[in-house]
Amino acid sequence: MTDYAAIWKKAETLPWCILVCTGRTGADAFQSQLDSHPEIFGFNGPLFFYDFWKRSECAQHGGTTLESLKADIADEFIGSHIHRLKSRYDLIERKNELGENRDQSIDIDTTVFKRHIVKLLDGQPVTCRNFLISIYLAYALSLDQDVSKKKVFFHHVHHVRKVDAFMEDFPASKVISMTRDPRAAYVSGVDNWRRFNPAAENPNFPKYILWRAIDEFNSLMKYGDRFYAMRLEDLSNENVLNSVCKWLGVGFDPCVMKSTWAGMRWWGDKLSNAPDITDEKEFVKQIRKNKWKQRLGFLDNFVFNNILFKRLNHLSYEVGRGGNSAFFPIVFLLILLPTVYERKLFSFSFIFGSLYKGNIRRIVAAYYHVLRRIFYSYKLFFRRYFKHEIQPNFFTESGRSTT
Repeated sequence: MTDYAAIWKKAETLPWCILVCTGRTGADAFQSQLDSHPEIFGFNGPLFFYDFWKRSECAQHGGTTLESLKADIADEFIGSHIHRLKSRYDLIERKNELGENRDQSIDIDTTVFKRHIVKLLDGQPVTCRNFLISIYLAYALSLDQDVSKKKVFFHHVHHVRKVDAFMEDFPASKVISMTRDPRAAYVSGVDNWRRFNPAAENPNFPKYILWRAIDEFNSLMKYGDRFYAMRLEDLSNENVLNSVCKWLGVGFDPCVMKSTWAGMRWWGDKLSNAPDITDEKEFVKQIRKNKWKQRLGFLDNFVFNNILFKRLNHLSYEVGRGGNSAFFPIVFLLILLPTVYERKLFSFSFIFGSLYKGNIRRIVAAYYHVLRRIFYSYKLFFRRYFKHEIQPNFFTESGRSTT
């Protein structure tokens, strides 16, 4: 018989770590590698819980001690997150194709899941904090995991802007932000999203993706040693993952070298160019390639190597041609030239096609966003040469690198 009171008493005291991403930097991949760790409470993918709570009709009722409220909110949560509990409905993340033969999916019994939530909350006020704890406990119990071994909650909030709301309920939490070579993040973010989302054709989109890769996690620096960055390129490095486990307060387990959901192998989302390879190591290696050097070309690589020198050097990425400070005056001028994603905005077909349709606004908007990109590039340029920047801590093979 499950002792819900004892489970709750222990869970209330356990620490939390939250995960965020800064573009297509491998947050889901990292979370999936911690999915089967016996000492970590997890969930299926990112959980935008505070968005759910604000929209919840039941949560806004105001009666935190109303007995029927527990079951009602559980029903509401299950209804809005059915694809997380029964992943055959999660086609975008390709979680309907889990397992070695791609014919499995997560299939949580929602009746059992709901019963766990209600039993766990017995005697507890139905607050945002308590309900979130109950979700993680119920998920683990529904998968028949040994909750007595768990030492930490790992919660994927996904967006940096959502961290502060979470910290109000769990102020001592640690934060991990996924990162990757910003040049690769830039190419991956723009090219992959433009394949699936027409809104990504907006001329401002590339600049937004670059900002996410470079500056989005700056607001997390205030958490000091409770904030660390994890490089996508290190997800296959056992020594780095061992450092992560130590920081989380759990032992290293070989399962962190595999990408799974509910213990079933994951083959990546639909945005990824998944190769037809069964060997897991080779599959992971191929799926994380995006040939950013070729995509950017000489000019963009030269400029990025210069203006991003401090970040690239700090995170141990190869800098390449253009990084030397002697190129200061050349890069200052090259910033004015269109990037690989802007050149079509200066093409005959774009200009005269827009004029022919009488769409002058389209031209004005495009060049406005080009100017914004130029301004942001100069901002990065002057930060390199005239400002001391605090760089993020990040996990390394030998432990953790600090600023």
